[in-house]
Amino acid sequence: MLSYLGETITAAEKEAQYDAAAKRLLSDRQILAWILKYTVAEYSGMQVREIIGFIGQSQVSGFPVYPGLAGQSVWGMSQESAVPNEGKLTYDIRFQSVIPLQRQKKNEYRIIIDVEAQKDSHPGYDLVTRGILYASRMLSDQIGRNVNLATAEYDNLQKVYSIWICMSASKREANTVSSYRVVHKPLHGSYEDHSRHDLLQVVMIRLPRSKHIDKTENQPNELQQMLILLFSDTDAKTKRSILQEKYGLKVTEEMNEEINQMCNLSQIIKEDALNEGNVQGREEKERENVLSAIEEGLPKETILRIFKISAEKYGKYLSMV
Repeated sequence: MLSYLGETITAAEKEAQYDAAAKRLLSDRQILAWILKYTVAEYSGMQVREIIGFIGQSQVSGFPVYPGLAGQSVWGMSQESAVPNEGKLTYDIRFQSVIPLQRQKKNEYRIIIDVEAQKDSHPGYDLVTRGILYASRMLSDQIGRNVNLATAEYDNLQKVYSIWICMSASKREANTVSSYRVVHKPLHGSYEDHSRHDLLQVVMIRLPRSKHIDKTENQPNELQQMLILLFSDTDAKTKRSILQEKYGLKVTEEMNEEINQMCNLSQIIKEDALNEGNVQGREEKERENVLSAIEEGLPKETILRIFKISAEKYGKYLSMV
């Protein structure tokens, strides 16, 4: 029999394998093209099959965001290196893409895109702030490559997007897509502004928890419907059929393998979480029940008494609604 630590490690390994398969699936050019169509203004109005041709080679979880290391590894390494005693962030999926109608122009007419898969929409900090940090690093990474500070080549900066797929949004925020960017706002007087201030953009794609799919306040757009299907418990055969017939995806051998692995791991993880002795399962059940009670409008005192939780824990759950 596995010890508690052994069970925890085994569960973590399964979840890590699921996450890795999900990221590899998201890195498929067809799926990336769907994401860009609904989040990147430069591709609005284009067909998915057209966008595919503009997408460059992507890497999965292979780009350090740590200052001082990004200069070399962002553009070449496919795996991160471990630095003793130092923390380091990595992009999930990062690639360059050509802006339509500008394919013969210089580098400044390309954009750099980061796609992040985020299981927890409320990880205990502001996710948009993290997105801004990731996007900012993609700008500063260009120093010494596109931008020479000594000669003030600031106009060579490429625009960056950090796109986050949040998979467990509350009923109120689920099925929304939000954009955060730099905008020009006159404080006194007015004139026609042509500066390149829109060089950084963070996009949040919020998907509902599986139990709330039919209970959200907003309806999903076509992209969100596809992503919900990708990460659902739907069996692999049905999932492949819908992806092909409804969304026009060519399910390659590699994509098929990732879909099968995700479905198998999803079922295993779900069964483990439902195990009565599984601590994570009990915590998830408590979270779902408390969130439902908050959304139904039950008073704080009543929730504390019924679920026997502390005021501090209640505050944490309240921030998730």
